[in-house]
Amino acid sequence: MLDSFRKHSVRRRTLSPSLVQSRHPPLVQIRKLRIENSLQGKILRRWTFLYRFMVARARSDTIRRLEPLLEHFFEHEWVAGVSVRLRFFPGAEDRELRIPWPGNKFLLRLRLLPWREQECPARWGAPITVTVSKKGQEGAPKTVRFMSLFIGGDVIHIVQLQGVSLIEMPKGLRDWAERCVRACMEFARQENFRAVRLARSDSLYSYHNPLIRWYLSQAERTQAMKQIRARLEKHHDETARTLGFTPEIDWFRWENPDFRPY
Repeated sequence: MLDSFRKHSVRRRTLSPSLVQSRHPPLVQIRKLRIENSLQGKILRRWTFLYRFMVARARSDTIRRLEPLLEHFFEHEWVAGVSVRLRFFPGAEDRELRIPWPGNKFLLRLRLLPWREQECPARWGAPITVTVSKKGQEGAPKTVRFMSLFIGGDVIHIVQLQGVSLIEMPKGLRDWAERCVRACMEFARQENFRAVRLARSDSLYSYHNPLIRWYLSQAERTQAMKQIRARLEKHHDETARTLGFTPEIDWFRWENPDFRPY
C-alpha cells in the first residue's frame, strides 16, 4: 500500500512538457515568437511593427532631423543621397515580381505598378527606414545600404543594418555600418535620448530564417546561411563592439553621456 502511494505521488509531481513550457516566463515565450516562422510569430511581429509605426509617426518632426546628420556622415562623391522615411508595413518594398533561376538570373521579372518609381529591395524590420543610394549609370540612384530602427521610450533601437549583395562600397565608405550607428549616437545627443541600442545578430528573425533561393542544394543552402549569418554578425555585433557598446540579452547598448533627465 505504501509503494502504491509513492507511485501515485510521483505521478502527481511529474509535469508534462506542455506544462513546463507554459511555466516559462512570458518574456522568453515572446522572444521565441519573434524569431519563429509561425503564424503566431508573424502576427506578433506585424502588431509590434504597427505599434512602433504609430509611436514613430507621433514623433515625425523629431525623426526628420535625423536625415541631415546621416547626409553629413555619408558625404562622399559616390553617394547620391540618403533618405529617412516612415514605413507602415513590414517586409519587402520591391515593386518587382521575380522568379529566380540558377546563376543569379531570373526566369521572369515583372514590374508591378510600372508607372511608379522602383523602391528599395529591403525587407524592413522597423518603421523608421534609412536608405543610402549611389549614383546610377543611367542617372537614377540605386539603393545600396539600408538601416531600420524604432523609438521605444527615450531609447533609439536599431534592428537592421544590411546591404545589397554584389555591390561593394568604395574604400572610403566600407565602414558604412559604423557611420549609420554613429549618426544615431549623434542624433541621441542632439535630441536628448537616453541611449542607443543595436540588436544582437542572433536576436533577429532574418538570422534564424534567412531568405535563401529555393533551387539551391542542401549543401549550398547551408553555405548561404553561414554567409548571411556572418554578414549580420559583422554589421551588428562587430560594429557594436568597435563603438564600445555594452552587451545585453538581445541588444548592445550605448548610454548618452549628455542625457538630461526631464
